[in-house]
Amino acid sequence: MHSLSRKSRRTEILRIQTLIVAPKQFEATTMFLDAQIASTEVIEQQDRRIGYMHLWSYAGDQYQQQLEDELLYGRLKDVDAFVLDLRGGWGGASPTVLNFFTGRGPSVTNIVPRQNLRATTPSHWNKPVVMLVNEESRSAKEILAYAFQQYNIGPVVGSRTAGAVVAGRPFLMPDGSALYVAVADVLLDGTQRLEGRGVNPDISVSAVLPYAAGADPQKEQALKTALQASQ
Repeated sequence: MHSLSRKSRRTEILRIQTLIVAPKQFEATTMFLDAQIASTEVIEQQDRRIGYMHLWSYAGDQYQQQLEDELLYGRLKDVDAFVLDLRGGWGGASPTVLNFFTGRGPSVTNIVPRQNLRATTPSHWNKPVVMLVNEESRSAKEILAYAFQQYNIGPVVGSRTAGAVVAGRPFLMPDGSALYVAVADVLLDGTQRLEGRGVNPDISVSAVLPYAAGADPQKEQALKTALQASQ
């Protein structure tokens, strides 16, 4: 009787369920931008507010524009520090995107006397910023990580980047497939070659996300670093 009971429980555990999945077609540019917008959040720790955004792609001006809009006018405009997550995804960024973190420019103050309103908007980000990378951060994202370290923009947290920086070009094949071939080497500051070497973060944190049970130790360390920098 006891063995039958165990068999019955085992049958219940192995019961097959049917799930209905509706397929959805994604367009790459929209998909990456939607994911970037959805990732944006403000994390309150102690008496500070830390902004966070994950840029899955930098291959287009719209991604940097979204970043700047959120930091200057949107949900992140009042945070005390910012975490820029460049793990995974696509590269494509021009090094000039860093001007937003390093440049200088006047703030703009709008005054409405009748309503006694006064609002000031900066033109650049002048608060602490932390970059987050991993072994899937490649191409232009690695160049940005290198610049963060070399020009003291902010600390880099995570794991060593891919070391895949050489410039490539896609070629369309007769069967409709594409062949992506490296066509030019890339040197930074005239002598520094990241290909095959990557960028080692200032604060190394290993993370195997499929086995992390929902935790993200790299992100947690980046937030901690941003918190310390804001105090």
